[in-house]
Amino acid sequence: MANVTKICFFGPSGSGKTTAMNMAYGYLASELGNRSNTLFLNVSTPLHSIQNDIYKKLNLPNISQDGQLLQFLVEHFGIEVLLVLFKKELNRFLLENEDADKPLFILNSDCRNNAYDTLKEHGFIFIKVMTDYKIRAERLGERQDMSRADLNKKYEQTSGMIEDYIIYNNGKKWELREEVKNTMEHLLII
Repeated sequence: MANVTKICFFGPSGSGKTTAMNMAYGYLASELGNRSNTLFLNVSTPLHSIQNDIYKKLNLPNISQDGQLLQFLVEHFGIEVLLVLFKKELNRFLLENEDADKPLFILNSDCRNNAYDTLKEHGFIFIKVMTDYKIRAERLGERQDMSRADLNKKYEQTSGMIEDYIIYNNGKKWELREEVKNTMEHLLII
């Protein structure tokens, strides 16, 4: 079995989870090149595919996240359906790469309380991205989401999650990149 590292970046909306995940991928690519195999696996991926299909079918521009639509889909179908699909994709990737002679990385950036137990059960390492509230509010204002999710909904919360590492995202992108690099070096001892 290949060496597998599963990493989840979590935090509130606007904290920089996806940015940190992409920086971690950039770090892995620069350090390992094609000597590793990486899967981006978010629980919400099917919801974003549905959003894309709806906007395409209606011939509407799909320029960013439609938070209200995504929340409606979670409420309508339930998290359980998404977790079944998540586990299926995770197992597919692991099965396809079980004889790989290079390390495998699975990166996630959308875990909330309602998916935490599943990711924990599957051996994910949790990295909390901390950002000052004022900075997050400013970033959310710049994101230009088509509609905003209601952040007070129970399934948007991350307060029940326990981090293995914390990175801070209160400054410039190069500072975040350095935090991610240091965490990845410590985590992976590359």
